[in-house]
Amino acid sequence: MEIIEKGFVVKYEVFQVGFIKPGGAGEFSGRPYTASLKFRASNLFSDENEEFGQVDKEELVEFRIPCDSNAQVAELNKLFRNLKDNGVVINLDGNLPNKNDNSEFLKVTVLNTPEQLMQKYHDLMKTENINKEKEIKTPVK
Repeated sequence: MEIIEKGFVVKYEVFQVGFIKPGGAGEFSGRPYTASLKFRASNLFSDENEEFGQVDKEELVEFRIPCDSNAQVAELNKLFRNLKDNGVVINLDGNLPNKNDNSEFLKVTVLNTPEQLMQKYHDLMKTENINKEKEIKTPVK
């Protein structure tokens, strides 16, 4: 899908990445699909239920980043695992979430290109690593 005119954009701020799933290009049931990186994030809610008392609910969203190649998926996978391990908040532009009838989660296609994300977050990780090295080298008085 190609956007021909952008009248609005939905901005997502992902505080905690959960499940990360890289996927290569291929074919399923005669339909081709592109390489992509998918990851999930969730919000947890607590609600009062008359019958059971306190009940937890989860709002689960799966973000899909379309990629040009399997190699690009591998590079993005490595980056996102690094971001997850370092607790970096990820800012993305995406479409409105949708849900298929048989899916347990909402799905969002990310509109940022893999190149944009890699450039932005590689630079950020370099800065954070430099700051961490300075903290380690600074003697405590």
